[in-house]
Parts: sequence; C-alpha cells; structure tokens
Amino acid sequence: MCQQASHPLSSASLQGAHQSLRLFSAWFSYHPSNINPIVFNRTFRKVYAFLGELDDCIIGIGIVGCDLFLGKFDVSGSLKIIKILADVRGYDETLKEFGNSLKRLNMDYLDLFLIHWPRPIAFRDNYEEVNRETWRAFEHLLNEGYVRAIGVSNFLPKHLKALLKSAEVVPMIDQIEFHPGWMQPETVSFCEEHGILVEAWSPLGSGKLLSDPALVALAEKYNRSTAQICLRWCLQKGKLPLPKSTTPSRIEENLRLFDFQISKEDSDLIDGLACVGRTGSDPDNAKF
Repeated sequence: MCQQASHPLSSASLQGAHQSLRLFSAWFSYHPSNINPIVFNRTFRKVYAFLGELDDCIIGIGIVGCDLFLGKFDVSGSLKIIKILADVRGYDETLKEFGNSLKRLNMDYLDLFLIHWPRPIAFRDNYEEVNRETWRAFEHLLNEGYVRAIGVSNFLPKHLKALLKSAEVVPMIDQIEFHPGWMQPETVSFCEEHGILVEAWSPLGSGKLLSDPALVALAEKYNRSTAQICLRWCLQKGKLPLPKSTTPSRIEENLRLFDFQISKEDSDLIDGLACVGRTGSDPDNAKF
C-alpha cells in the first residue's frame, strides 16, 4: 500500500505558503559552457545575503543535465535537484546513472530526484512497466538516505495512477507546466487528493504572459512587475513556482514576493484568464 512519506517538501509544508515559504529556483542550459562560474557564484552570494533575512528558506538549483556543475560552481547551502534523463529508465540503469551523477557532481546525496517525462520515445510502448521499475529504484535511494525526496515531472493523472498501482511511496512532487491560462485542473486536483506537491515550471508561460493586458494592469496596480504578479499568484494558489532566469536583477526580483498579497478578487480574475495553452511538450507525445 502506498505511503505518504514525511519530508521537507510535502504539501503540508505549503499550507500558508504565501506567508512562510521562501523559494528561489533556477534552471539553466544543458551545457555548462553557457554559464560563467564567476557570475553564477557572485549572483548566489547576493541571493544568500537576501535570503538570510528571511525564515524557512529553500534555495533550489535544478541540475538538469547531470554534468552541469562539475565542481565549478559553489552550490553549498542550496537544494540539489536532478531529473533523470529521458533515455535512462529501469531499476539497475537508474541506480547506475544516479551513482555516476553523484560522482560527477562531487555530492553525497540529493535533496530531490525526479523522473522527467512519463513516456519518452525510448520507452513509449512499455512506459508503465519501465516507470514502475524506475520508481522502485527511487524508493530504494530514498530508503537508503541517498535522496531526501523523490518525485516526477510532467505526469498526468493516468501516468500517476499507473505508477501508484505498485508504488510503496507516493511521489512527493509532480513538476508540471502551470501558469495563468494553463492551470491543468485535473492534474492539480489529482495531486491535491494524493498529497503530491505541485511545482510549477514555466510559471510565466515562457514569457508569453509578460505582455498580457490584464496582468500588466495588475502589475501597475500593485506597483510590481508582471512576473512578480504571476509568481505571487502561483504561491497563493499553493503551488511552488520554478522561474527560469540567469539574470541577477531578475533573480532578485523573483525573490521579492513576500511583502504583498494579491486580493481574492484579482486572484479570481487571473484564474479566469483565457487559455493560452501549454508552452512545452505534450507529456504523452514529447519528441525525445
């Protein structure tokens, strides 16, 4: 029978998120050559200094390609997150790649380990079986203390239902595309019913929303940027936003979400914005 594990990223920890949760998340290119380590470390020193003034800080560094950091970047004090790549699945292969990743990253453990896509091309015909075996490896790593939390990314209710048939631990996170105009109510509802924290990737709609007239008007009303309105709305919905930025000024701006609150009336207005559709891939038909 599935158990809901106790962990620092549980949905319960998000109750009153707009009052207590402080999050910084960043994700970068797959190629470390695109990141200047001096700029990276300088930026995060500034972020740490800012977050030092807050309580219950969570600093998330998404390590998308397992070779990303290679010891060049100072990520001490941060939340280390890896997504298993689309072509790596199964019990033995997952454990092998995880071990190799820790060595390459010079780390002893990860805070969060995710299955990236539910139906990658390499396993499209037998994805349910392969995901079950992959998840069994995730549970082993959790039980052995190599990871502190395990989850999935881009899993819809049908993918989660298939996984839960044999899972001993309910996924702690489902990282899905979530933003004004694309709220995925069925997936969100399923996650809420099963105690799965929804982490919102592309909370700005890959930039599409920054010029939306209604959001621009709200930004002017609250004397904030449009991005801050989207991120604050996301937090007040009880979802964990994952903004993408490598620009220091925007990173700092994304952090300044905790000294204002969007009214219920304005939040309802954002809820009702016209559908803009997904900006990423369809989880069932991703071309990788």
